[in-house]
Amino acid sequence: MQVRTGALELSLELLGYQCPDAAGGWDANWLNVRLKLSLPDGRVWEVIDPCLTAQEAHRLLAWLEEVSEKAPVFIGWQQAGLSSTESFTEPCLVVSARSPWFRHPDHDDQLHLRIVMQAEYLPPFAGELDHSPDWLDTGEVSDAWIDFPMTQAELRDLAAQWRAQVSRWPVRGEA
Repeated sequence: MQVRTGALELSLELLGYQCPDAAGGWDANWLNVRLKLSLPDGRVWEVIDPCLTAQEAHRLLAWLEEVSEKAPVFIGWQQAGLSSTESFTEPCLVVSARSPWFRHPDHDDQLHLRIVMQAEYLPPFAGELDHSPDWLDTGEVSDAWIDFPMTQAELRDLAAQWRAQVSRWPVRGEA
């Protein structure tokens, strides 16, 4: 699945099972996932890591479908921020849907999809992205994120993209 804001693009691609010969159980369902980040200045960074299980990939699909269905609620939210978050066993990736921080006449039909990158998915230029403050003053960034403004139609398209990938990697055996 690909998301874009301006010239910044992030894609997640399910590449296959980490242990293709495993028949069942926990190890049978880990998926290798490619994260590719293309920056406006032309830099491209990508990493492959088994950061999702097949169960989690399917759960992310259900979450994306529900967020796309409920997008008008997020978009129209008038109170303090409304958000829904999906996180996973491996602390590489967190996905959130958030109501807009402020109203803007050109963007009244959008919510914000936030992709948080941590651990193996933390790019070497994380300090150039939005990131958490370094509370220990070590100079290290532990997570970075990108907010992608999205309409309900764009969310539905994103869910369809993810559905096409997830359908290729069913949950195997008892997990």
